[in-house]
Amino acid sequence: MTSLIETLCEGLGYIVVTYRVHPEEGGQFGAECLELGIRTCADSVGEAFDAVAEATLLYLDSLERHEERTRLFTERGIVIVSGEPGEDGAERTVPLRLSEYVHSDTIQLPASVA
Repeated sequence: MTSLIETLCEGLGYIVVTYRVHPEEGGQFGAECLELGIRTCADSVGEAFDAVAEATLLYLDSLERHEERTRLFTERGIVIVSGEPGEDGAERTVPLRLSEYVHSDTIQLPASVA
């Protein structure tokens, strides 16, 4: 399934998001996108990362459709970086607890609709 965001992406901007996964009761793994506050869960670490990434894209699609992205990005201090994601070597510090897994990712967006 191609998302609205993926369809609009050619040569535009991106945001950087951080996904955190941690074990929960009952053998599940909870996952969250720290920047957007999206939460989900799954049966394994890999499935949790996949689920939160998919939920994040769906949420961004919804924000775009309802013309709420600018407001939410402003409230949360999320910046759209112009151009293509690159290997700029920028480091980000994320507090980490034992048994947590963290992954940073870029999501391309239309930079002109910030």
